Amino acid sequence: VFAASGGYQFENTAFYGHASSVGYIYEDRVFYAFANQATDSLPVYRFYNSTTGDHFYTISENEKDTLINNSQSGYVYETIAFYAFQSKIGNSVPVYRFINSKNGDHFYTISENEKAIVLNNPQWGYQYEGVGFYSLASQINESLPVYRFVNTSNGDHFYTINESEKNNLSAVPVYRFINPNTGDHFYTINTKEKNSLLQNPQYGYLYEGIGFYAHNSQVNDSYPVYRFTNSKNGDHFYTIHESEKSAIIANPDWGYIYENIAFYAYQTQIGNSLPVYRFVNLTTGDHFYTISETEKEYLVTSALGPDISVGLWYYSASSINSKPFKISANKTYNIKDKNGTLIAQIPGGTSTKVKYADNGNLEIYNSISSTIVNSNVNFDAADGNNTDLVFDVNRSDYVASDWHGVIDRYRGKIKVNYYRGPDIYNGNTGSTITQIWVINTLPLEHYVWGDGELAGTGPIEHTKVMTEMYRSYGYWYVKYATKYLPMGFKIRNDSGSQVYGGYDWEISHPNIKTAAEATRGNIVTYGNDVALTPYSSWTDGRTRSYQERWGGTSYPWCQSVLDPYGKHATMSTSELEAAG
Repeated sequence: VFAASGGYQFENTAFYGHASSVGYIYEDRVFYAFANQATDSLPVYRFYNSTTGDHFYTISENEKDTLINNSQSGYVYETIAFYAFQSKIGNSVPVYRFINSKNGDHFYTISENEKAIVLNNPQWGYQYEGVGFYSLASQINESLPVYRFVNTSNGDHFYTINESEKNNLSAVPVYRFINPNTGDHFYTINTKEKNSLLQNPQYGYLYEGIGFYAHNSQVNDSYPVYRFTNSKNGDHFYTIHESEKSAIIANPDWGYIYENIAFYAYQTQIGNSLPVYRFVNLTTGDHFYTISETEKEYLVTSALGPDISVGLWYYSASSINSKPFKISANKTYNIKDKNGTLIAQIPGGTSTKVKYADNGNLEIYNSISSTIVNSNVNFDAADGNNTDLVFDVNRSDYVASDWHGVIDRYRGKIKVNYYRGPDIYNGNTGSTITQIWVINTLPLEHYVWGDGELAGTGPIEHTKVMTEMYRSYGYWYVKYATKYLPMGFKIRNDSGSQVYGGYDWEISHPNIKTAAEATRGNIVTYGNDVALTPYSSWTDGRTRSYQERWGGTSYPWCQSVLDPYGKHATMSTSELEAAG
């Protein structure tokens, strides 16, 4: 059911890039101004009109106040763009201002030549408004360049002294190709390379579109992304890390040959950049890179199955305050509110605590300053890879043991969720209770690795069968279960559903994971649907059909068969049932 899509396995966040170019093309450094207030300089205010897309700049306090006080203008104040002069000071020169009657764009230039060209071409729609302010034609003292961009879709001219804004706007497309014969994905910002592949189908590459946006030269905080090609399988490999580059060059037997710097990107999240995820195809050796969360989730889910949410345990409002929930991880993790808004990123070894505040609110503290959130708190991986994330929920702080020892660690995401309503969990729906649930969400395959229904110490074929039954039961809950949704999860972690032991059970019973990987994606079906499969440790020599044991015909695959190998030596069916 869950075939790894094309054999791809998630590796890591390769680097950070941009999801779009926001439509702007870099034009030039147009003049110089100040990022901070210098002698005799005044702020130049920036406004934005969401209807026309125009950015408007003024040094006039009167114009500023008029726009702020007139909501009908369509302009919203954004920021101080830079500092310039209101009149000629020293070597300053006039910055001429135009407005375009066709699209509302405001255009600014110190160039006498540009001014003359615009005035001589009225068909462009620009009308001269006068001197907007005074600035510098060259860099002196602490002045900085003001960069000009043009938006090709709405004609807006945008001016900024901010290097981060400049970098975000100057991103260029990274074109993505695939070779169906080798499986290789190829990425380039070079339009000549792009056109060459498009014009030469004999090379075998098909154009897939723009993969993401990066930079064609080094900008602030960016690093080169190095490109290699593999002479053995045709794979193109891209890395921003000097250590990976050095390791590949030092190991020519791997088959990789260094080609060039492909583009420039970021090692950490800068501005509005987003993670570019790296996958490897274990069959072909291809490395695949995507900024798309949808593509990422598809590849991860295809390999590991859908996510399943497991209710681990719950607190009362008083018990979580007497012994607050405490969590840490094996790597940096996010704290998010119920809407997915990031609250903080926490180093892996640092513990975060959660307790009940009031009125359905939770309080987060210890790793950050006390923060109140509504309903629930979510914890996941800061690097976007939840598949190798392991949380320690410090269960041993609260209980001495359970039937198979204290379980502290869990793969995947953790949520602390407030619930107020009928006591569904304990079957007392006539009683209204407050429960604060600890919930583990992870891929179904990882859930099977923590199968607490067995120890995996018997024959491996038996363990394989049991993991298939466990997976089938979990998948049925993913597809159909609704009973526990009000509390925020699909399935319990105890015998009320099926026993789940998390990461601690996985590593202490390694044969279960081995069996699960050997049967990955296999579930029991009857017709076109999931088949639930009851089992027992012993019989009296014969299993019972569903109809014989429980009545009804809803599960026709549950038929009675002889079971000489599972027959208990001394106990009858009634005695076995009484013994549990």
